[in-house]
This record gives sequence, C-alpha cells and structure tokens, in this order.
Amino acid sequence: RLRQDGVEYVNVGGELVPVAGSTVPHSLGNEDCTWCDGDATIFRVRCGPNYSRNRQKAPSGPALMELVGIDAIKTGYNVGNIGAEVALPDVSGVDTHHAHVPPLFLITWQFPSEPPPLMGTVNDGPGVHMVYYFRLRPEVCDELADLETARPAVRLFAEYCLRAVDDPEWRGRFKAMAYVDNLEDMGLPSFITSYNAKPVLIRRTGTLVRGENYLEMDINVHRFANVAKKGFAMLMSRFKNMYINVGFTIEGRCDEELPECIFGCGRVNKPDLSFAKQVFD
Repeated sequence: RLRQDGVEYVNVGGELVPVAGSTVPHSLGNEDCTWCDGDATIFRVRCGPNYSRNRQKAPSGPALMELVGIDAIKTGYNVGNIGAEVALPDVSGVDTHHAHVPPLFLITWQFPSEPPPLMGTVNDGPGVHMVYYFRLRPEVCDELADLETARPAVRLFAEYCLRAVDDPEWRGRFKAMAYVDNLEDMGLPSFITSYNAKPVLIRRTGTLVRGENYLEMDINVHRFANVAKKGFAMLMSRFKNMYINVGFTIEGRCDEELPECIFGCGRVNKPDLSFAKQVFD
C-alpha cells in the first residue's frame, strides 16, 4: 500500500485505487477531524402500535450495521457510485443469507462548496463528498437467514434492499437524521436548530445504486431547495466546531414494520472540510 497526500492507495490490476475510509482517521475519543462509532439510541424512531394515530417514538435499538470508515473527498462535480471508484473493505467472509442484502451499505452526502445563487438553481458543481461505509453485523446476518423470526426492522431493511433500486416509492422511505451535540453554541437561527435530530426523507435528491457487495445512496445536496441549501451553507461554515452524529433508517408505516431501527450511524468530531482530500481527477 502507498500513502500519498493523506490518501492511502492499493494496487488493483496495475492501477492505484484509493482505499475506502483512508482520508478521515478513526478515533476512540473526540479528536478534531476524526470519526468514531455512533450511538443509535440518541435517535428517536417510530414505534407501534398504530403509529399513524398515536405518533409514539422511542430511542432506537442498536444499529443493524457497523461503521467501518468515513471519507471526506473534494471534487469539482458530483461523483456518483463512489463504491466503484475505491477499494472497499474485504467482505469475502460475510454471508448475509439474503440474495438482495449486501454486506456493505455506502451513504454519500454531496455538499456544495459554494453558496446557492440568489436566482435560479444549480444541481451540480464543486463540493465535498462525505462518504460513510457501513458493514452488516454478524447477528443481523443470522436474522436474515430466517426472516419469519427476524425483527420487523430487519425484515423492512431486507425488503428495502430488494425493492428500492427499481421502485421510487420504496427508495423514498430512506430517512436521514443529524444530531449536533453543541448546536446551541453555534449562534444559528431557530429555523435551523429546530431540525436537530429530526428525520428527513430522501426522495428526489437521492440516487440508489447496486454494486458488487454493496448498495450506495448518494444524497445530492446541490438539488435541495434553495432555502435548505442556504441552511446547509450556514451549517457547513461551522462544521469545524461541531460534534455531528448522523443516523439512517428505513421508514416503517404499519405495525408489521415497527419499531423502526437505525441501520447505520456514526459521529464526526469537528470536521474541517478544508482538509478534504482530492482523490479523483
């Protein structure tokens, strides 16, 4: 392996390929510009019975997948399907017991590095890609071997993996949540702070692709409404002072699909996006 300009590369078929998760170091503490394991229980998720009437939520159970790496990649345009451009973790020994549930799930936030224009819309441009790499936990693989006895959230995740690539209705059940520990210290307006830890459905701004041993959801913030992009621009200018927890789940809509459960989560500590690495030409 070769490390150059803060990025680790491996030789694949005579070509140097960046190693997934090599641009942001892992930490057991809160060191700046690092990531650490997330706590799924800080996110409140739907629970039954009859959520549509009772509107009850409770802390999530443990995440279905473990975070194994994060990348911060500087680009001049949106790069889709990053899983095809990097050397992913070895999952040769992972058997998910389900033909459509891969061992890896990648989630990419495609953040613009320029503020939105006063007039018109911009759907692409320079920015930073924050890529989260999740791997299915062994106990969840065991549950997938017998869906009749699996938890509702595991069955729902399996159904999502089966349907969502081709079905926009299922793809639109993907929910993202962000909780900033110290958001009140940032001096932000209430229209931003009120969204702390609230779920957001990713519909037209998300693209789901299937690759070898992985699914990848690319969330294009460039395509958010201008008001939302302005909010993101305010947040991004303060990222380097924030402790940011993110969680992802699939929306449950009936008692048979509840309680929901975070399938992947993680925490980044004061990420300074100016240190994002130029990985792709």
